Amino acid sequence: KCPFTSNVSIRGRIIKGICIATKMKNTIVIRRDYLHYVKKYLRFEKRHTTVPAHCAPCFNHVKVGDIVTIGQCRPLSKTVRFNVLKFEPFKIVGNVKKQFMLFQSNHHNTCLLYTSDAADDTPCVDLGGRRIIKKKK
Repeated sequence: KCPFTSNVSIRGRIIKGICIATKMKNTIVIRRDYLHYVKKYLRFEKRHTTVPAHCAPCFNHVKVGDIVTIGQCRPLSKTVRFNVLKFEPFKIVGNVKKQFMLFQSNHHNTCLLYTSDAADDTPCVDLGGRRIIKKKK
């Protein structure tokens, strides 16, 4: 089931998200946050979806809170249709499930992190070549 050592091909969507659970064997759960526009109120609302993905043994050091890139493949089980392609270690303070991290388009390499308890008032933090913009709610 590994896209690098077996015959599973990656086709379709390639998405980014935060790992929120690693309790299953060889499977992790990714949280993908997005904004939905409500035309009646002329505003955006925050939404999220969870995507289970197969985590090959070569990615056995994926932890909760890491930023993971996953690619769509054939159905691997009843719920798993994605495979882990790469991950970036990332440390989130507080509950991972309550964080809202919005990933911009891939060519900017930027993500927005909305926190309710941002300790420092620095607007930008540079971590590993990725520009993180912290915003208070």
